[in-house]
Amino acid sequence: MSFDWQTEEDNDWDEQEWRDKPVTAVSPKPPWRTILLITILLAVAAGFIYQQVNKRVASATSTAESDIFSTHNLLSQAAANHDAQLGKVVLSGRDLGWSRVQSNLLTEGLFYEYSGLRLMLPEDTAAFDPLSREDERFIELTLDPDLRGAELAYARDFVALTDDGLQTVTLQQTAVYRLGKTRWLLSPPMESFWGEWQTLELDNLTTIYPQRDEELLLELSADLQTLLTDACEKLPELNCSPNDTIQIRFDTNPESVLETADPANLYDGNLRLDLPTPTLIGLPIDSDGYEALRNAYGAKMVAALIGQSVGYDCCDHAPLFEAIVTYQLAELGLATWPETVETQAALAENGVHTDKLFPYWNSDDFSFIDDEDSVQLFGFVDFLLKEFLPQQTAVTILTQLESASSYQGWLGALADSDINNAVGLASLISREWWFYVLTQLEETAVSNPPIPFPAQDLQLSCTSNGRLSFTPSELSNSEIYRYQLENDSWTEELAYQGFGFFNPLPQDEGVILQLLENEAEQWQTVLWQNGVGVGIIDAENESSISLGQADPDGRFLLYYLLPSSEQDS
Repeated sequence: MSFDWQTEEDNDWDEQEWRDKPVTAVSPKPPWRTILLITILLAVAAGFIYQQVNKRVASATSTAESDIFSTHNLLSQAAANHDAQLGKVVLSGRDLGWSRVQSNLLTEGLFYEYSGLRLMLPEDTAAFDPLSREDERFIELTLDPDLRGAELAYARDFVALTDDGLQTVTLQQTAVYRLGKTRWLLSPPMESFWGEWQTLELDNLTTIYPQRDEELLLELSADLQTLLTDACEKLPELNCSPNDTIQIRFDTNPESVLETADPANLYDGNLRLDLPTPTLIGLPIDSDGYEALRNAYGAKMVAALIGQSVGYDCCDHAPLFEAIVTYQLAELGLATWPETVETQAALAENGVHTDKLFPYWNSDDFSFIDDEDSVQLFGFVDFLLKEFLPQQTAVTILTQLESASSYQGWLGALADSDINNAVGLASLISREWWFYVLTQLEETAVSNPPIPFPAQDLQLSCTSNGRLSFTPSELSNSEIYRYQLENDSWTEELAYQGFGFFNPLPQDEGVILQLLENEAEQWQTVLWQNGVGVGIIDAENESSISLGQADPDGRFLLYYLLPSSEQDS
């Protein structure tokens, strides 16, 4: 047995295997520069793409807007010329009934003007001028996201009745356009445009309206109820029973604009009115516009109530009936009355003719009210209700009109006369009418002087019997008055037993007063200044007379001296 002894010192270092320590894994540094570069490139690419998309969208939007204005302006041209054939080029054919109504509106001149609601275009109107974004009438153009639909809002002026009388008001118009195969077309709004139908019940008025106009019509309905209550209080002849509620449906169908223009649709014996909703005719942008809409709808409502209350059988005596209704509406502040100084002057110049009223009595055509002789019709109604029968209301006279069997019988009832002769009745009424016209013109001339009042006092001479006579037995007392404009007062300066008159002197230096005593029968010439008279001639048995003829400087006065022996020569 052998042993291999080894000590520590004898350790075999050369044969020992060396083992490397394990290497710890270290993450590599990220390539920030590369990532940043890629990010920048992506951002630049995205920005470029976004810019290009925006340019294309802007270009498409600009093109769409330009085409929409082009379509709109073509419609304006068609409306100006009442040219339905031209307008048909840019009308949507999606709803043929709607398209037919639009064509009729163009033909009848109701596309931009709403005569049925007394919303008339001004004479020098810009309504038909081309519209653009730069135009002050432009309000807003809203395009659908897909650029296939749009709403155009713009302003249009009307002449309408407000609380301050007839004025120019502005209403916001809304037009809906959709892209057709080749161009933009005026189109009927989708159902979502109008929203759900709403109903509001008040005292004796019920309104039905689309949700789109709800905010406006809530306020408008309350004001219409107030107008209705006011009319019922002022006209007890109206049928204002709570059981006879008036119903107004604010329609979204443009055919309601056509129907409203024909008064025959208003007098059909019931109180269910179908009127165009405000969006169809214009939304108010200020208080004047709101008042115009309120009066327009209110006039229709009250007129229908008048017709129903008198039992009007449409359409007998249509022009005459409508003229009397218009007078009553004007009295309630819901219409303008066409009688003016000019129309009264025309009657005074051409005369009044009750025979010219018979065609209006005999007609069932409401449009006849606008013919060339309508000045006679409105003039007669004005005379009838203001002078001939001032104690009666228009509603009472309409009741008589409805019950009369003949024109002569109606005139006889008005005159409260048993005259059976038509010529005699016409003569009786015409005479009173003629005096009324002349009186109106005279009162107008006095109340509207052509020049301002002078900043001076006025001197007046008056005779007690109201006559100017040179017959001594008919002479009576005379007075000289001074009227002071500054304090509106009268002062008597002279009371004289006889006849007196005067002529002014140049430069307002007084007057030459000519007096003729009752008993002496002798003319006297007096210089009258500041309330004091000085006799120019003081000779017995002589008369003097002067007509105020003086030289421009006021130094010399011409008068005539007549000895008593020559007074009769």
